[in-house]
Amino acid sequence: MKFCDKIIKLTINMKLDTLKNILLKSIRIGIALALFTPLIIGPYGLNFVEYPKAVFFRSIIEVIFALYIFLLLLDKKYLPKISPLLISIVAFDAILIISSIFGINFYHSFFGDMQRGEGIITHLHLLAFFIILISVFKNKEDWLDLFKISIWVGTISNVAAILQQLNIVQLFNMYPPRVSGTMANPDLFGSYISLLIFVALFLFVIEKNITFRIIWLFLALLNCYTLFFSSTRASILGAGLGFAFILFFIFLKLDYKKRITILLSALALCALILIASLNPNLVAKLPGNFTMSRFMELNLNGRENIWQTFPPAFMAKPFLGWGFESFTFISDKYMTSGLTNGNYYDRPHNKVLEVLLYSGIIGLLSYLSIFFIIFYLSFDRMK
Repeated sequence: MKFCDKIIKLTINMKLDTLKNILLKSIRIGIALALFTPLIIGPYGLNFVEYPKAVFFRSIIEVIFALYIFLLLLDKKYLPKISPLLISIVAFDAILIISSIFGINFYHSFFGDMQRGEGIITHLHLLAFFIILISVFKNKEDWLDLFKISIWVGTISNVAAILQQLNIVQLFNMYPPRVSGTMANPDLFGSYISLLIFVALFLFVIEKNITFRIIWLFLALLNCYTLFFSSTRASILGAGLGFAFILFFIFLKLDYKKRITILLSALALCALILIASLNPNLVAKLPGNFTMSRFMELNLNGRENIWQTFPPAFMAKPFLGWGFESFTFISDKYMTSGLTNGNYYDRPHNKVLEVLLYSGIIGLLSYLSIFFIIFYLSFDRMK
């Protein structure tokens, strides 16, 4: 009898292991599919070309989250490890929900709209995605595979951007001559590509195969190229600050003479850029002069008028804000017709102001804590 009991237990354990492996592989396939979200495009209305991305991503996450819950029931080792970063992200989402409950319209805050495809519901899907990632991927190789998939997906979007630049296709590009790849909006494309630059550079640094190192470096440069021609000023500046952040640590590890050489070279480069910026005729002849002119004219496209709504709106609800996705109401309430010029505003086009208006001081502190923890971990790893 004891021998039979052992055989039965062994059979059950083998079946459970097989089931766990199937669940694990299915979840990983789903995660890989979710990385293809940027390539999902379609003519879903005049201004809603990004909404199919939201539908695709949410659908994938809901399926793999259900599989993940089933996996947890079989094996508790896949529970997420509690960390300061996870706590900060959960806290920010919780504050968004609380501020929206006491805000203007919880239904709108939760579900968002088809034009943006955001809302708290998307934040919860992103949180679920993050939890699954840190629970399922336990080793370096798994993460590298994800990074590589992301780079190749971004490369397809980059090719689409180059085709837009050559006027071969448009792919619902909203603001030509700026390129938008498969994102329709160049601002969204710029944010996406600026992140991929550093993912490609990371792969370049750790790659041992010389052929693949050349490939990752080429794709990083390709990302830089399409980012520039997206003419997304904030993303270009953000990428520049990212490079400065990396170069600062490299600079600290150099000897005194090399530091002086680098400083003099940087000053000379800044002088050349300044001289060029003072000569509009020269700028007009340069490749990408449209992007250069956008930087030099410093035209905020009326966003300075939007930001004038901030002081009274913030003072009305300083601690928990107006609730997520509430800027349409805020702009209607605090912007005069002379400032709107008949335009419709559903975003303040400034992330810090947006978080502060949506979730107040408490929400902003929670939001900034996420970046503080990321920077702290980055500094700690670079020591």
